[in-house]
Amino acid sequence: MTRTRFLVPILVGLLTLTACDDPSNVGIELVEEGGGEPVVRVLTPSMIEEEPINDITGAVPRVLAGQVNDPMLGTITATGYLDFQRVDSVNASDITGVMLRLVRDYVYGDTLAALTLTVRELTEEWNALGARADTTLPLGASVTTFTFEPLDSLITVDLPETWVRDNDTTLVSFHFGEVFHGFALEATAAEAVVGFDFNQSFLRITTEQDTLDYPVSLTLSGVIRTGQPTIPEGRFLIQDGTGPTLSFNVDFDGLDDTPLNAAFVRFFADTLTIQETPPNFVRPLIETLQLVRITEEDAAFVMAEASLDDNGSYRFSDATLREVLQQTFFGQDLYDHFALRIPFTDNTISVMLLFDATSDETAPEVLLTLSPSS
Repeated sequence: MTRTRFLVPILVGLLTLTACDDPSNVGIELVEEGGGEPVVRVLTPSMIEEEPINDITGAVPRVLAGQVNDPMLGTITATGYLDFQRVDSVNASDITGVMLRLVRDYVYGDTLAALTLTVRELTEEWNALGARADTTLPLGASVTTFTFEPLDSLITVDLPETWVRDNDTTLVSFHFGEVFHGFALEATAAEAVVGFDFNQSFLRITTEQDTLDYPVSLTLSGVIRTGQPTIPEGRFLIQDGTGPTLSFNVDFDGLDDTPLNAAFVRFFADTLTIQETPPNFVRPLIETLQLVRITEEDAAFVMAEASLDDNGSYRFSDATLREVLQQTFFGQDLYDHFALRIPFTDNTISVMLLFDATSDETAPEVLLTLSPSS
């Protein structure tokens, strides 16, 4: 059911101060330029529901690996895939060692329990661009296992001498990119999922004369959840990687041909409940959300981004959002519904709980500053 509130012009300034930190953002200057008498209208979305996502996790700057048993959200398992690019030239007989160097920049789960990951060969050529979280790649033989602490920032893995001898000619081949397909990092024993920064991670080739660092060329994170989340009543779950996300719609009846000077969309977060965790357990919160319009063809277009503010809400406001709604009022059909998304470049499993429309104080709202023609 749509909740609508009208405020007379004299209250516009007061509402503006309570709705946002910067009163100038509401568009009072635009109202004055438009020449109409300003009216503020606040709507509650007419439809809000969870929807699944198939997150893009390929070709992004972070790769995830490990497993976390979240008491609220279930078990989440991530397998990281990495390939490398050959640099320079070296003789196979000169190779004295090969090391996998990984720089951790993210953790979700128990920060005190050690992780053990298995390094496995990838057996086929693969493409990371646009690859999604449910992608699986054929795995070959196990190369080695390694154990580390989830808060370690630098992890180095010496590959076995037998593997180096078996692959020394491959490592120096001019056809390295065609015959070597990279590694998978698979959870063996883990109570956390960690993320590695691909810009600082590489395959180090040590020779008698020099050290060569092969940079990461391809990344992909396969992420799955088992078990059902247990979410408090009156909340929606949004989670990166596994989903779900949120879709909604708004009833704009009666606003045909109405000039729109400013538009805000706000969702309130339950940051207290989502941060209730066991000791030494980290459940990272979603820092940034995108507001997108979804067309009938299921194409998504970003209209605005918002970060969690000091009031515990994500407040979206952008010229693109206003333009889309204004064109809607003028009869153009630019979307089927709206949705919230996490930027795919973040590549995390971060989470947030959002309040639904059952509470007046924390219900999602769409705030419009209008300049009626009459």
